[in-house]
Amino acid sequence: MVSSRIHLVAMGGTISMVSSDSGLVPSLDAEDFLRQYQSIPISITSESLTALPGASITATSLNEAILVARSAVASGAEGVVITQGTDTLEETSFLADLVWDHDEPLVLTGAMRPANAPGSDGLGNLSGAIRVAADVHARARGVLVVFGDEVFTARHLQKTHSSKLNAFTAPGVGPVGVLGEDQIHWWSPPEVHRRTRFGSVASPSTIVTVTAQLDSSAELLAWA
Repeated sequence: MVSSRIHLVAMGGTISMVSSDSGLVPSLDAEDFLRQYQSIPISITSESLTALPGASITATSLNEAILVARSAVASGAEGVVITQGTDTLEETSFLADLVWDHDEPLVLTGAMRPANAPGSDGLGNLSGAIRVAADVHARARGVLVVFGDEVFTARHLQKTHSSKLNAFTAPGVGPVGVLGEDQIHWWSPPEVHRRTRFGSVASPSTIVTVTAQLDSSAELLAWA
């Protein structure tokens, strides 16, 4: 018996890529993911928006994914999963959290290794994200990120390594949940998630990051 309905939105990234002689090639779309995915009784609908590496995601493409997620919830989805590249997952999840105004979970995930690599983590991360999106205890937590069987809140997430499978952490906070074989263990109840007035992710003009360091001068800040 189908217990819930989840909508999957694919945006590319390593999770969709396979290694070839010419490098990493985007090869898998949302339907390919579902053909590989056989697990708990969840009804999953899907669509593919882009086939971009994470570093090529723009505010416009992220906003399109959020609009698709909102439309899916309005049509009856009880949760939405977005797959994308990991290079910008920290930033996109944070931005999505600023505008996601539903109790239904919006869960992001990806992979550190391509689909045909030994020890590929993509299918496991996707399976975990779908399970979290379908879990009633994931509601009203804002945007979540599932990686390596751990569940993080988007606003605390950091990517702290460029290649390890457990590249994502939440320094000083830790995960809010962990996936077991048969259930999801939540370490804390949902926080009162602050609703924001932002309706969409606006495309910024230019954002410059200035890092403070020993003997820094104000010249770089003035230039920025």
